Amino acid sequence: MQTLHTMRSRPSNSSHHGRYSARNMAKPTNFFCAATEAQSVAVVGDFNDWRPQVHPMQQQTDGSWHLQIPLNHGHHH
Repeated sequence: MQTLHTMRSRPSNSSHHGRYSARNMAKPTNFFCAATEAQSVAVVGDFNDWRPQVHPMQQQTDGSWHLQIPLNHGHHH
């Protein structure tokens, strides 16, 4: 059985692009999930053809899950 959890994502602040940067550059986007009871968590969407094995999240020491994915500007985030 699969359980869906709400996750939050945000662009990484590790690099700042000025207003003249290329719009098609992939920017690191961080995904966080607080499903401490989960055995595994994955990020799925159009960008990976809805395949959970492409972007599995890593469990953190506090039990939450994190993954950083470079995504192009658009409807992904």
